[in-house]
Amino acid sequence: MLPWFPFAVDFWDSPPVRRLSHNSKGILADLMVALWRSPDCYLPDDETAIASILRVSVLVWRRARLQLLDPNWPVLRSEQGKISQDWLLGVHRKAIG
Repeated sequence: MLPWFPFAVDFWDSPPVRRLSHNSKGILADLMVALWRSPDCYLPDDETAIASILRVSVLVWRRARLQLLDPNWPVLRSEQGKISQDWLLGVHRKAIG
């Protein structure tokens, strides 16, 4: 696995990301690093586990999660008990072949 992933300027400058608070953007960046380091680019959709990975309180994660998974402006995806980020998942799959 590559120790880096490309910075997607178009993604970061897209309306769903631009509308996030600075706090949520920081959480998104840390979450993308954690997703990238996971073997399948997924994390369990478990608030205690995610808060621990991000080194924030569960309350901080809950507030950010509301923005990141907003059904009208989704930045992350939560399906079948796992969290992912579509763009990063595609890059991850290409990187591992």
